Amino acid sequence: MNIIRIITALIMAVILPLMNLTAADKDRKEGTYSEMPAIEKQKRTFCEFEPGENDIEVYPEESPAQIIEIIKEKRNSGNSDIITVYLHEGNYNTGEVLDLTGLKNVSFSACPGERVSFSSGAVFDEWREETVNGVKAFVTDIPENMEFSSLYNGDRRLDLTRYPEKGFLTVKDRDDSTALFTEENTPWEYTRGDFAFYTDTDMEFTSFYNTGDVRLKLMHYWFCERTLLTAFDGKKISFLTPASMLIRPGDRYFLENVFEMLKKPGQWYADSKLNKLYYIPKDGETAESLSLFAPLTPGILNIVNSENIAFNNITFERTDQTFSAPDEDNGRLGIYGMLFPQGNLECKGAAEVVDSSGISFINCDFLNIGNTGIRFTGTNKSCNVTGCMFKNIGCNSVFINGINTADKSKQTSDINVVDNLIDGYGRNFPSGIGILLTHAVNCKLRNNEIRDGYYTAISVGWVWGYSEQHTTDNIEICDNLIYDIGQGMLSDMGGIYTLGIQPHTVISGNVIHNVAADPGEGGYGGWGIYLDEGSSGILVEKNLVFDCGSQSFHQHYGKDNKIQNNIFALSKISQVKSTRKEEHNEFSLERNIILADDTPVWVDAQQKSFTDNRNLFWDLKNGRHIFGMFGNTGKKIDRMFKSTMEMYGWLDNAVYEDPMFRDPENGDFTLAENSPAFAEIGFESFNYNSAGTLSDFS
Repeated sequence: MNIIRIITALIMAVILPLMNLTAADKDRKEGTYSEMPAIEKQKRTFCEFEPGENDIEVYPEESPAQIIEIIKEKRNSGNSDIITVYLHEGNYNTGEVLDLTGLKNVSFSACPGERVSFSSGAVFDEWREETVNGVKAFVTDIPENMEFSSLYNGDRRLDLTRYPEKGFLTVKDRDDSTALFTEENTPWEYTRGDFAFYTDTDMEFTSFYNTGDVRLKLMHYWFCERTLLTAFDGKKISFLTPASMLIRPGDRYFLENVFEMLKKPGQWYADSKLNKLYYIPKDGETAESLSLFAPLTPGILNIVNSENIAFNNITFERTDQTFSAPDEDNGRLGIYGMLFPQGNLECKGAAEVVDSSGISFINCDFLNIGNTGIRFTGTNKSCNVTGCMFKNIGCNSVFINGINTADKSKQTSDINVVDNLIDGYGRNFPSGIGILLTHAVNCKLRNNEIRDGYYTAISVGWVWGYSEQHTTDNIEICDNLIYDIGQGMLSDMGGIYTLGIQPHTVISGNVIHNVAADPGEGGYGGWGIYLDEGSSGILVEKNLVFDCGSQSFHQHYGKDNKIQNNIFALSKISQVKSTRKEEHNEFSLERNIILADDTPVWVDAQQKSFTDNRNLFWDLKNGRHIFGMFGNTGKKIDRMFKSTMEMYGWLDNAVYEDPMFRDPENGDFTLAENSPAFAEIGFESFNYNSAGTLSDFS
């Protein structure tokens, strides 16, 4: 095998470049193209304003809590008709989480053309001028026992101080003397439960004022540790809660809420010792005119055991982020005070929906949310999130957190997240996810546009391996537009990510591009579609995935998945990756177009346990002379010709012809009407312009 690899390397290094001079151009054909129709987006609409005798008309001066009491009084009198609460323009500051427990048949709607928002917080508008760290600052007093972790100027979230201002510090070594576990008794291979590590970077400071207020954000593979410092001596950092994942030399981190860094206009700092709030003003801002908003709760709505509650055209905005240890019900790690190292399960929603049915959010906006936007927990049925915008979300945008049970009465089902714009998520919790579904059945995640996040856009399933999982029965992940995610922050992510056995899950019609993992040493895994541990029974078809940092498609391990009629193109390491060899058929790869650009079409697949039939391969630089790779090294010595790949059984009935895309280098994958993909592999054309929202969010 070493001789074959050496010969292959020589050919790839010497002969192939000569062949490349004419190969691609000689085989290129002229094509005729038809335009693919774009979605004709519709403006989001308001409900009709037709108050009846059973309805309520309210203004911001009235207390939302009083409105709830009026509704409850009507219900207690035996009235079961639908009540519409029409809200007139303004901000409804609830002062606390609004409890809608036990409500039935109520619709909350903004009056047509009027902006209605809900928030919960305090306003700071009395300031005095002082000098802090050598610069002008505005200062005000914080009432005793008032705590908040976010601050807003109008609709703009203000920046906490950060050290360093840009980039990351790095870990030199962890301190196992502080650990909960040893190598012999750790409950999970990825953690020791350390409470300290040593920094590998020359620190500008040897101590911090208010060390206990300084926040640590430490990047693990696929998770961002969040905790507070307990001690710092310039070399060793100690923190409040045990690390949920193994701390490794070279891990990146940064610190927030550092008083010494309070210097730049627009920054703020809350001093818990002196109960003072500091703000560095921007040009033109005065102490007399400045008004800042501090959210006091991470949540606005609490909907428990309720039925048929709708919210129409309402904005939920400016909530706080939670910076605390997890609840004890988060599993075996939770009992030690650790965060669960995936999915940010402890992040509650601005809207919490628990054990309810018929809950709908229609044409609503979730803006500047500190934690999660909407979280469904327990057993929820027949709920909808439609036509909503999620912008600048601290953690997950929509989180469907059902129960893994065979008892259909307890299963979460029929939750539809359709036609939503998710623009910026993971702002406070970088491992936040655009749409996270752990356990549910018969759900639709369709026509969403998800962009500008630091981790996975859509994640479905919550069982690692082949254990019983009840995420089944027509989970549709279809026609979503996903791009600009990862952004080099974390590793091991997918535009669409799945876990465990989930028959009848369909991934179709999605367009995914620009997924970028941590590019540093130890970073990996910016995948377009990623079928992870035990993903089984999934259909992946008619997706366009291109320009991802690692591969367009990756299956770690799973069983009987069908990967057919997709376009996988121009990703950086290779186009397709299969990691683990198993004794069963892991997946079938059929009738796909796989386009490279002097990159491998395959890596890590020499131990084949899948079927590969009737795929079309092409390389923009090398034409029909595609190549694969032994391992994931990027070295020419590890490359292999298609004859070697055929020997391994990869390229059954493969076609090596130009698919005749119109302009793939610039993202135009329109196929020519005379493309050989149609006649040679039976490729079925699909309109990738149909991915994304149906509504116009401009």
